[in-house]
Amino acid sequence: MDPASQPTVPAAEVAHVLVHLELLVRPGEEDEAARAVRDRVGSVAGSAMLGPVAWSDVRDGEDLVRQWDVEQHGAPLDGRRVRSLTMPVHGDHITDRVDEVAWAAIDAICPTAREEERRLDAGETPVPATPDRYPWSSGTHVVEAGDVRDGSR
Repeated sequence: MDPASQPTVPAAEVAHVLVHLELLVRPGEEDEAARAVRDRVGSVAGSAMLGPVAWSDVRDGEDLVRQWDVEQHGAPLDGRRVRSLTMPVHGDHITDRVDEVAWAAIDAICPTAREEERRLDAGETPVPATPDRYPWSSGTHVVEAGDVRDGSR
């Protein structure tokens, strides 16, 4: 991922997790995708406070466009473009639950990804991939006193 496309994070006194997804979406699908991510992350975050979902443009999303072309067998993009979704998650000990938060965000947009990864980790090949509604890439970052640690999935 191009470092210039990484979200900037203001210094914070309390550690938090920053959910970061890049999605190939139509303009009308952004609210639905954001709601799904927010609901799913909220279901595992317990008493954590979910910050606002923010969308931004991505300069280089060619990998997701290629993924769409392969999975959808050349179907037109129909207005889809690569957008970055970020959402901070604040709460006691939330940084101890980065994987859980990351998988919740991924589950919201790609319910088959966890099982596909489990099968790959078990050495199974080939593992058929289910075409994604929104081609995606993800990263989850831990922010502690302004210092960002990458916890990408």
